[in-house]
Amino acid sequence: HVGPGAASALRGMLFERATVDYRVAELTSAPQGEDGGWRSRAVIARGGTLQLPVTVRLELIDGQRIDRRWSGVEPVFVVEQEHEAPLARVVVDPEQAVLWDRDLLNNSRSLERQSTLRSSERAWYWAELLLHLLGP
Repeated sequence: HVGPGAASALRGMLFERATVDYRVAELTSAPQGEDGGWRSRAVIARGGTLQLPVTVRLELIDGQRIDRRWSGVEPVFVVEQEHEAPLARVVVDPEQAVLWDRDLLNNSRSLERQSTLRSSERAWYWAELLLHLLGP
């Protein structure tokens, strides 16, 4: 026997083509001033009609992991956390327990990767501009 929430989710998946898509919509992390430490904020969004509980994991640079459980009922879940080491990334459903997630590629976001991508994009832009100016 399963609870009413699980039965409703199963009915939606099997007969109503219900879907879910968890994604990291926003991620920020900043130093906490003179005392050291960091304050991070992650906004997780749920698309689709399925409302399944899921784990949201904050991974710090020192290897520490902070898990928060989200019921999945609300369309948005905000995690605000103070911690000692800088934040490396946030992962929604790190164990990949929700098999019906439409897009697993948007389930995580890394702060380090964002700045690397921005630098790479700028470098390519300037290289293309220079080649255009020097070309025929």
